[in-house]
Amino acid sequence: DQALILGAGCEIIVATPNRLFDCLERRFVVFNQCHHIILDEADEMISLGFEPQVLRILESMPEVCLFDPTRNLRLTLV
Repeated sequence: DQALILGAGCEIIVATPNRLFDCLERRFVVFNQCHHIILDEADEMISLGFEPQVLRILESMPEVCLFDPTRNLRLTLV
């Protein structure tokens, strides 16, 4: 069961933003000790109407550093 595996802790999680959001809502994962998260195509997810889910994921992180390699843009949110 994914919930038991995630609850035991893991070093790397690969998930779609919606699946990751679902795991956060069900409290299967907690990001208080997470150092890195990669949300590929987050801008596309936002343009498709999933901004609340993307923001919820980012708000769960202790610190956020956003990087857009296409635009060579870096933004740090604390």
